[in-house]
Amino acid sequence: AANLYQIAVEAIDKDDGEEDRWDALANMAAAKQELGEFLGPYGARRSYERAIVLLEGMVGEYNTYMDQMFNEADSAKSEYDDEGFHETQMQINSINAYLSKLYYGYGTILSELPPSDCLSLM
Repeated sequence: AANLYQIAVEAIDKDDGEEDRWDALANMAAAKQELGEFLGPYGARRSYERAIVLLEGMVGEYNTYMDQMFNEADSAKSEYDDEGFHETQMQINSINAYLSKLYYGYGTILSELPPSDCLSLM
């Protein structure tokens, strides 16, 4: 499975128009972690980092949307959208659930690295 995820991620990396897929990166990270392949451009550590950055960016975009929604409602430019707020909050909550799993996986990888590899990360 790890090799198939790597093929998919490499194809996405080569196609400049293709958006990065956090789910493919996360799945590849977990598979590579099981194999003990932690380092390298397609190793578990780098894959976790890339997936985390993508998801954190999505949370940031949702938070910006919510801030704009509140600011516009405060300034009476538009009506407060309660349904939009709840949908956005649910999206943020589901992303945060994935992020907690990714951060856990990332942390376990860092804890499993030998000291010599840790030095090379600095």
